[in-house]
Amino acid sequence: MLDPHGRVEFATDGARRLLGDTHANRRGFPDEVRDWLSTQDNARVAAEPLILEIAGNSVLVRRLPSRRDDHREVLLLENGTGQLSIDALRGLGLTAREAETLFWTALGHSVSETAAELGVARRTIQKHLQHVYEKLGVRSASQAAATAWAAVGVRPTPA
Repeated sequence: MLDPHGRVEFATDGARRLLGDTHANRRGFPDEVRDWLSTQDNARVAAEPLILEIAGNSVLVRRLPSRRDDHREVLLLENGTGQLSIDALRGLGLTAREAETLFWTALGHSVSETAAELGVARRTIQKHLQHVYEKLGVRSASQAAATAWAAVGVRPTPA
């Protein structure tokens, strides 16, 4: 948790291990994190995760959307696995069905294909995607898919 001045107010032991003492500056996190935070415009919307390479490991840094009046920010740090999974997508705050919908969408399936895969109506998939977009702070399936892949530590590559 960062205080209103961007200093680390609280960090779990796991977060400290992921960042490593040798890579952390006096504020408690690498300069890349501070720079990334300075580019974020709206604390009420989920930002695209930052992917750091620390000691050969991918570390995902996510700023959680906040409606706090005290201007504190919560960062979530995780090991990036590079494997898209429903469990990993649930970690974005999605329900099981929303995570399944995003999983198939991120793999390039259409709404119709996803509906057939999950045995539900197209309208149900559209509603799940609407909830996914709201929770991730995105506006399209491609943005949601990019967020899904970023959440597991895979950088999208241009076509």
